[in-house]
Amino acid sequence: MEKLAGKYILLEALKAQGIKYIFGNPGTTETAIMDALEKYPEFEYVLTVQESAAMGMADAYARATKKPAFVNLHIETGLANGLSLLHNAHAGGTPLVLTAGNKDSREIAPGKTDLVEMVTPFTKWAVEVNHPDAVAQTIQKAFRVALSPPTGPTFVAFTTNALDDATNVYPTKTYNDEIIIKPDENLIKEAAKILSDSKNPGILIGDRLVQTNHPYIPTKLAEILGAKVYSSNYSEMIFPSGHPSYKGNIKLGFNSSDEFEEFDTILAIGGLPRISYMFSNPRMRIFNPKSKIIHIDNDPNQVATTEKTDVAIISDPSEALKILTTEVQSMIDGKTIELVKEKNKILKEEQKINKNNITSSLNENYSNVPMTADRMVHEVSKVLPKNAIIVNDAVTSGNSIFNFIDFNEPNSIFGGRGGSLGWGMGGALGIKLAFPDHPVIAFVGDGTGMMSVQALWTASVNKIPVTYIMCNNGAYRVLKLNMDIYKQQLGDTKSSKYMGMDFEESFNFSEISKGFNINSYKIDDPSQIQSVLKKCLNSDKPNLIDIQIDGSV
Repeated sequence: MEKLAGKYILLEALKAQGIKYIFGNPGTTETAIMDALEKYPEFEYVLTVQESAAMGMADAYARATKKPAFVNLHIETGLANGLSLLHNAHAGGTPLVLTAGNKDSREIAPGKTDLVEMVTPFTKWAVEVNHPDAVAQTIQKAFRVALSPPTGPTFVAFTTNALDDATNVYPTKTYNDEIIIKPDENLIKEAAKILSDSKNPGILIGDRLVQTNHPYIPTKLAEILGAKVYSSNYSEMIFPSGHPSYKGNIKLGFNSSDEFEEFDTILAIGGLPRISYMFSNPRMRIFNPKSKIIHIDNDPNQVATTEKTDVAIISDPSEALKILTTEVQSMIDGKTIELVKEKNKILKEEQKINKNNITSSLNENYSNVPMTADRMVHEVSKVLPKNAIIVNDAVTSGNSIFNFIDFNEPNSIFGGRGGSLGWGMGGALGIKLAFPDHPVIAFVGDGTGMMSVQALWTASVNKIPVTYIMCNNGAYRVLKLNMDIYKQQLGDTKSSKYMGMDFEESFNFSEISKGFNINSYKIDDPSQIQSVLKKCLNSDKPNLIDIQIDGSV
């Protein structure tokens, strides 16, 4: 076999993996890769001018396509800028392969940063390649590990000599089919017996449920049990939000966890993220110890590790739920069926009351200046196409999205995961690349938007027609809400000055986006929203609507 430089072997390996896009921001240590790309027109290099935009795009693209995305950043300096959203990818289980160039392996004495050490806390597997013979196999393993359950990011660094020196070790045909972990049938039967005997079961769903190509949404199971359903992180459509059984999203570890005190049995599906709670004196147990807990997840590090668990099922959640639903249905008797009918009737009545309360609140504050987040989303909802995809990086305005827009179809919503700000600006672009025939509308808070506003440049240059709706409340409002929680825990009744939480000069996203040649609009009158949004949706360019909303707490 003819010897090829490692840089060409890398690109041949990416071809074998079916990669189309390379998301990145290059530096001198990546020069070899950029040179090699000139001979590979089949790859589209999506240049970003800030690393968080590249990470956000890759994260969203990988989640939308259910395939690992490929990112290339620059040595320790560029890599450091991408760490916050690598944290999100790791927390959410996004399958992506992050890479960076590094100095020649011989530059030990002059100084060479350990890139692997930098990323190890946020990856499933991290390694540095310092010889071209190792390039093909390492890339093959990085993709396989990223896609293996539980999915997550991997990292590969390449020394410059590994890219420039030659090798005859070529990539081979790789096996990258989805791996499905089957459940233990005896544990399924045990779980089904507990659920069928339960007088008041509750269901908690995490977003790992939809990290497979064919997710099984447990709508039928909820209806069979007459169970209330909560989500622990609704970053994708994990249960129809318009279904009467769905009671909303909760932050585990906060007082919202009290919702589960009423249940004698809890079925937890997927991970149980507690990333939002960052105060002292956390709740060490989320659930009532008197409740029976059934936990299904494909991550052994999540199941039965923090909560009293009666049945622990290590399995692909969808695969387990299909079998569990059939088992439960076969066990429920006629008396229980009648009781469940009544429970489901009550759930429909409660849903109607909740909708009426939302409408009443909207009407009470309908003419407020600045407009409420509810009024903003209400106006948007009136002109949304049926096939629209919502990107939710709205932070505290996110509740309003769920108040007025139902998500009942797969891939109808994507949101940030992991807690770091800055995902949505790039994330919206990744979603649009994955679903080019769907309108993509991104609700982005002003604080998170400024973290990666440079994504507007990439949107403009590549003519990616997304519509950003900037929820501009002039503050880190989430920090104010958390400050109130903190003072409440201290028993401090004195009002906070919210230091470092207000933007004395509010961000003028309309003017910023004009500088990137993006169609932009600034709105403080809610009556303008529908007509402007229609115009944006009919455009083949990226658009931004800067909406001034109330940020009071």
